[in-house]
Amino acid sequence: MQAARTLLDAAKDGDANEICRLIKNGANPNVLSQYNVPALYYAVRSGHKEAAWVLFQHTDRQLLNNKNAFFNDTVLRLAAFNGWGKFIKALLKAGANANILDQYNVPALDWTVRIRHHKDAALILLQYTNPDLLNNINTSLGNTVMDIAAYRGWNDFIKVANEIRWGATLKDRVAKGLDPYAKNEEGQSCIDIINSLSIYSSAQKQALTAQVITEHAWAKRSALLMLRYANNEFFPRGGAASDHDV
Repeated sequence: MQAARTLLDAAKDGDANEICRLIKNGANPNVLSQYNVPALYYAVRSGHKEAAWVLFQHTDRQLLNNKNAFFNDTVLRLAAFNGWGKFIKALLKAGANANILDQYNVPALDWTVRIRHHKDAALILLQYTNPDLLNNINTSLGNTVMDIAAYRGWNDFIKVANEIRWGATLKDRVAKGLDPYAKNEEGQSCIDIINSLSIYSSAQKQALTAQVITEHAWAKRSALLMLRYANNEFFPRGGAASDHDV
């Protein structure tokens, strides 16, 4: 226990050399503090990037999403506030959840956008954040990720965010088997949405269009088969299948 407490202290102080020494001598980086978070949390909270990288290499991936029992935040949220792009990407690839909400009802992305010089980190987090959360209002500051991006003049961020939201809409429409040419309430079809996504090349758009049309055709065929089955169209005129037909 003493070694674990010393490791937490070293993490708070950002002493990377001491952290390495303690771990080499048997200190457990996965022991949790009284607030239910590992030493890694404190290195990131204190803004010590080198110490954070050392601890990240030794921390159980299942602990990355632990919330601090007092502040209700995670390692990813702190890294987002720091704007550590490469570290954020490493956390996300290791299983950190970008959609966990903090005490202000917003995801980690919110805090990256609020720091003026952290647009690159924000663009990384944006790729992993549920688009439905972009309009969550920060209960402390009263605005959203999109509000702040507009205020910053981050037009490229807004464009990517809108395209991700359209992409989510497209997947939902395909999943529901909707006609790819049918217009939604905003006057756009699945095909229109695909063509509006500049993040795809022309070849990718053509392939995605073909995929959507094919999936819709199969969905229609499956629905027709189910309808015919319900109407007993696969059985002789005598009606439903007999015991001999089964």
